[in-house]
Amino acid sequence: MRKFVRIILAAALAAVLSVGTAFSASAMNCVDSPEQKLVEIDRLGDSVKYNGYPDFGAKILVSNRTVKTAPLHVQNAEIHSLVVPAGKKLTLKKGAVIDGDLYIEKGGTVAVSGGSLIVNGSLVCDGTLKIGEKGYLGLSAGSRFVVNTTGTFRYDADGIGINSDADYACFGKMTWKYLEDEVAEKICAKPLCVVAESEEDGKFSLVADEDGINGYVSMLTQYGYGNPGSHSTMVSLIMGNGSRIRVKTASGNVQDIAGVRVHYLGLLTDELFGNIPPLY
Repeated sequence: MRKFVRIILAAALAAVLSVGTAFSASAMNCVDSPEQKLVEIDRLGDSVKYNGYPDFGAKILVSNRTVKTAPLHVQNAEIHSLVVPAGKKLTLKKGAVIDGDLYIEKGGTVAVSGGSLIVNGSLVCDGTLKIGEKGYLGLSAGSRFVVNTTGTFRYDADGIGINSDADYACFGKMTWKYLEDEVAEKICAKPLCVVAESEEDGKFSLVADEDGINGYVSMLTQYGYGNPGSHSTMVSLIMGNGSRIRVKTASGNVQDIAGVRVHYLGLLTDELFGNIPPLY
């Protein structure tokens, strides 16, 4: 029965997506990680601190830092998340390679003044991401890039690389200087529909009306726990550029966006700075 439901759902999505064929994602450029020496996060010294528990943790920027000599590397390893929190700025003069997760909190800033910011993993921005005239953004196959509703994405460079198998969306504010309008509009494309799947019973619901879609978008920064005994729901926003942005929710609260555990990363950051009591 569930297989039949999936077939029906796929047909419904195909019908909805056909409306947005003019915005279908394409490989604007091939994206390759630069073959050069990388700066690992541990080399940032006291500028970053670890906070976490046996099952989950992150490196958190605790003071403003500029990386000058080579691209910063966020590894896809046991500790694969880097958080740039509110009030902190990370400046990258040679770009970065994001194999893990980069999370920019609301009020935090990442500025790429030179080099390439290559995303192979996930980047979620609730704050500000700036790509300077000498910078570049590349989204590789399987990567995920989301500027949330509170985020600002400023792109002053004249080129960008987006693989056809990358998932990307800008729900916040985007400004651009040299990009073609058509390219920028793809990045800022709105959702065409929303698909929600309950982890309790596997049932699907499809939302395609504007008010319903806007309701899901408005909850994207509503981070929090689920109610005791509640089950998670996996929400997929099907974008007008062909991307699918997956969001894990519980009791109407967001826990995970594009594979980045935004709720827990925020809690770990608040705990590190003494804004909340220890989690355990």
